[in-house]
Amino acid sequence: MQELLALVVEQSRGWFPETRRASVSVPGRVLITGAAGSIGCLLARSLCKVGLEVVALDWDEQRLYRLTQTLEGIEPVLADVHSTERWRAYLEGCQWVIHCAAYKDVPFLESQPAAAWRNNVISTEKLLNACAQHGVPNILHISTDKSVEPVSWLGLSKWASEQLVVEYMRATEANVAVLRLCNVLASRGSVLRLWAENPGQCVITDPNARRWYVHPDVVASTVLSWVAQPQKGILLSPTAVERSVGALWQFFQDCCRQLNIQAKHVALQKLRQGEKLSERLHWAFESPIRIGHFDVITPWVSEPVPAEVYPEKDEVQSCIQRWRRRNESDL
Repeated sequence: MQELLALVVEQSRGWFPETRRASVSVPGRVLITGAAGSIGCLLARSLCKVGLEVVALDWDEQRLYRLTQTLEGIEPVLADVHSTERWRAYLEGCQWVIHCAAYKDVPFLESQPAAAWRNNVISTEKLLNACAQHGVPNILHISTDKSVEPVSWLGLSKWASEQLVVEYMRATEANVAVLRLCNVLASRGSVLRLWAENPGQCVITDPNARRWYVHPDVVASTVLSWVAQPQKGILLSPTAVERSVGALWQFFQDCCRQLNIQAKHVALQKLRQGEKLSERLHWAFESPIRIGHFDVITPWVSEPVPAEVYPEKDEVQSCIQRWRRRNESDL
């Protein structure tokens, strides 16, 4: 599986323009939440390579342990981002916080809305409160294109967390940003990784469904660029590419043939609950502009989710109102 996955990542490089990683010459300390996840691990490795001290916070004991075995010098913190009460110790001396921790499985979270809300929204609110109390100067929140015109609990929860970060952005002088990612190639849970894990039993949904993809090297380069020169706003990867599931399947079969592996699909399924036929990287009212390494949206307008679609959106507003009251008195 590892050989096939490595080939998939390597062969997909041709989809994207060549990226140059930013030079980070300022020493410092960064806290990464969700550090044992796919994106968290990617960023921990990249930031360690440029000499930053990395505090790696995650609740998954085994994955966090494996990370410590492959990276020297990181400071592991075994904690749940939702329930931790020791933010002062974890944030001590940190110039950057990168918030990756989130639940992200679309169909599974359709049956677990409370967990999605607790982990993706309330935990973000708690982390922002802690950053405000301890004066963290640079905060990057990792989001997803599922937050644009959301039709799932994942999308709604990430949309709500973006709104909280925007409120914080308005209320503070800190450099606060949202990095709205799409599908990171070969990350845990991604379709290419699932196929690579069991190429003889691949499940394919609608071959006409279209998704945006970004190479892991592009994600690392984008975050390093932000660390080197923090930028406020909602950031989009300028090199994302769109592919249909059918085209992705053809690409995967080509990779399998190079290794003499026979790839088979066992079923052609409909889109799963919470999935869309196509995704968008930004709302129609958002106007990205190129600033340095980023496509940046200045989010001074928020698009409401219709009450008839998501009656629970009132809880989003209550979170935001709590922030506004806090901002008036404390920030």
